[in-house]
Amino acid sequence: MLCPIRWCQKVCTVHPSCITLPALVEAEIDGQPCLTSGSVETAVLWPWDLLHWLFTSGKLLQWISDDPTSAGEKVSQYWQHAKNQEWFSDHNLQEASFSTCVPIFWHADGVKIYKAQKAWVYSFCSATTKGESTKTRLLFTLVRETHIKKYDTHDAMARHIAYVMRVLGRGVFPLEGPDGKPFPPGSREYLRAGTNFANGWQFLFAGFRGDWEARVICHKFERNYAAKHICERCPASRTGLYTFGNLLPDAPYKSVQWTHEEYLSSCSRHRVSQWAHVPGWRRERNLEGSFETLGTEDLLHVLHQGVACVAIPSLISGHIEAKCPGCTLAAVDRVWGTEVWNHYRSWCLAHRKPGCSHRFNSTRFGREHWNGFPELQSVYKAAVVKDMIAWASSFLCDALGTCAGSDLRCYTMYALHRFQSNMDESSEFFWPEKALETANFARIFLVFYQRLAQLNRLHGGEDLRNYKITPKFHSMTHLADYVQQTRRNP
Repeated sequence: MLCPIRWCQKVCTVHPSCITLPALVEAEIDGQPCLTSGSVETAVLWPWDLLHWLFTSGKLLQWISDDPTSAGEKVSQYWQHAKNQEWFSDHNLQEASFSTCVPIFWHADGVKIYKAQKAWVYSFCSATTKGESTKTRLLFTLVRETHIKKYDTHDAMARHIAYVMRVLGRGVFPLEGPDGKPFPPGSREYLRAGTNFANGWQFLFAGFRGDWEARVICHKFERNYAAKHICERCPASRTGLYTFGNLLPDAPYKSVQWTHEEYLSSCSRHRVSQWAHVPGWRRERNLEGSFETLGTEDLLHVLHQGVACVAIPSLISGHIEAKCPGCTLAAVDRVWGTEVWNHYRSWCLAHRKPGCSHRFNSTRFGREHWNGFPELQSVYKAAVVKDMIAWASSFLCDALGTCAGSDLRCYTMYALHRFQSNMDESSEFFWPEKALETANFARIFLVFYQRLAQLNRLHGGEDLRNYKITPKFHSMTHLADYVQQTRRNP
């Protein structure tokens, strides 16, 4: 817990401390180097030190909200909307404290740091602000993946975060270390224990953010995107009655929605998430995503790096192949690089969008083979894909009536575009009518897309595959339900 002597002690404003984590460490057995179970000292930046620095430097309110003058109003609005949800009762937060209590999102992600090297980064941010990660997210710790001992390291990290959130929930510097032992008399930690670190502001857990890999690894989910049963919210699976490929509003899995307690009771004892120790954590607060988003589902991973990356090339490929029946792959490639590319560049200029400099071709849209499903390649990043949703809708609307099936493709893409534009045009919370409209646009898109997939299988079979349905489409069904129920703008 105490800070070791480091060169940065005289340089840094906030000094790091150390925690001990179970890990894989280098060793020699019979003269051969190997990795064995052990422990490592890992540097951490305690959140109360970071928040105290933000407060004393006058930057805390700017970190809490995009508009510092309305920080109290923003957090109060968040809790007003959250108070009717089940997880809220775990905090025992009184309404009088809404305006001085900040909802916190924790974020975990495995990131490449150098060539093939990877590290797991844990950070946190206010749930009531948007912006770039360098401006909104505060680092807690970083652990190299070579040191990660599967489950054990992340479990230990979860227990440390539970300790952190207990401290932040009180709004005062900790009275004891993470091991439960009091601080040595006379130490800096001992002298400030029990005093406010942010002038009475408190900070409570509101959600865990991470992509699907992070959710599976950090929470040990047995039901995940790579398993037969893909969802921890419902019995959706890859086959059978509850197949996730059924995107209709009355799909069988929609009638079976598990509670937090039901899901935990179904887990093997050694696979129960250690985040259960974090005050306020529930299974439904495992939010897919990143710092930019505020809802329970993350638009970046679900839509901009998921559904849209499949829907856009699938719908436009369907248009090209319907307009030029019997054409060769070379001919399709030429259409991508001329007609489609020229329309995209013209649209970007007309709407003052930067667009993407990577010229369209069959390879980048995943149409190299007739028996492979179209899908955008990684050269098209999430911000570009977001703009592509509006462009693809414009392209298919312009093509309305030019070939068979153009109406269904146009309406499908238009519904997805309206779903996105409604969120762009609204504040953090929808009006009730707008929430219902937005959710319904998502459902219309899913139903129409599923119909296109069925028609393709009926007429194209294995020789002309299109309209792939992935687990991200299933996540979008939950996203639509969440928007309607909570009016939260993701």
